Amino acid sequence: MEYPVLTIEIKNKEPVELLDLTNSLLSLSDEYKRFMMQADISVVPEGIKLYIKEIRTGSIITDIIAMAPAALPFLEHAKTVVTFATYFRTSIEYLLGKTVDKKPLLTKQNLNNIASFLEPIAKDSASQVNSHVTINGNITNIFNYNSVEANAIQNRAKKDIESLKEPVIGIKEKVL
Repeated sequence: MEYPVLTIEIKNKEPVELLDLTNSLLSLSDEYKRFMMQADISVVPEGIKLYIKEIRTGSIITDIIAMAPAALPFLEHAKTVVTFATYFRTSIEYLLGKTVDKKPLLTKQNLNNIASFLEPIAKDSASQVNSHVTINGNITNIFNYNSVEANAIQNRAKKDIESLKEPVIGIKEKVL
């Protein structure tokens, strides 16, 4: 059996700054780690890692795998990758305004991770990101967003981050 593969394809017209691509992938990794730590799986945080299996030509196509910690059976691990991809897509679609059924519980860090993940797409007006999960040749959980949508998602994430800020209350002395 093969590990599930999360494929991220960035179709870009302009060159992508290395720092933007690196931060995008780091944000995806951090979001996966946060997702796994909230799941009902007893995995130590140090065991939760994503690995690049392959980078292919044709825009930027990255195959990412999550190696299963020893305590996690393959089928259970494959399910977590698909579940994570569903959570990630649902969160992005909520920020885009496509789903209003159920608001996902997104923290400031979740919102920052999503915005950072989309940065290379948002910066290039002719770009697009496509993603899918492949398990044993079966493709599932497809999403794609263009630059306009990526900018809208980032703007919504920034607004939601602002709304999460707690107002400063209390008496302040010697302050205007």
